[in-house]
Amino acid sequence: MKEKGAKKYVYYNVSIKPRVAEEFREFSKALKKPNSEVLEAMIDFFNENNLSPFEKLPTPLERTEKAINKRINALIAILKNMETHKLTPTHLMLKTIVDDVKGNSKQKPLLLEKPMELIKKKQQEDEIDGYAYYKEQYFTTQRKALAMSRMLKQAKLVSPTFGKEHVRIDITKEQWEKFMKVNDVEME
Repeated sequence: MKEKGAKKYVYYNVSIKPRVAEEFREFSKALKKPNSEVLEAMIDFFNENNLSPFEKLPTPLERTEKAINKRINALIAILKNMETHKLTPTHLMLKTIVDDVKGNSKQKPLLLEKPMELIKKKQQEDEIDGYAYYKEQYFTTQRKALAMSRMLKQAKLVSPTFGKEHVRIDITKEQWEKFMKVNDVEME
């Protein structure tokens, strides 16, 4: 008996080798699905994943190797950056010392002989040239993130009867203005 509303399918014959047909039927039986469903799922899989059945999938080892190569390239970039910004000045200082020892350079006055003003000026230039700017930016960002984290701890999710859910921060207007001023945020 046919069920009411059951679809009637039209079937087509496809010529394939008997060995392949048997393997496919066994595969379908193992999945406990009809042949048409299994074939349709296979075609969908290849289309959705943009794969070809004639190409080989990368092995987990190849994927791991690719990920490691990306990390190594990132490390190389970091080392090159360090070499140009950190090691070159050190190399120049060592070269100056070696030249002084060999007697190739002119005699410079000792550090103790320089006036205090020149020493202070040199220190300020060194701080500007070095990583002081980046260090200051890092600590400023950390301070702002800490302040934001403290404020977010006071946040609560509000679910009104009408309207969308939103987050409310329970602080006074003075606290809000202080937070905005400390973090250099301008109100629109």
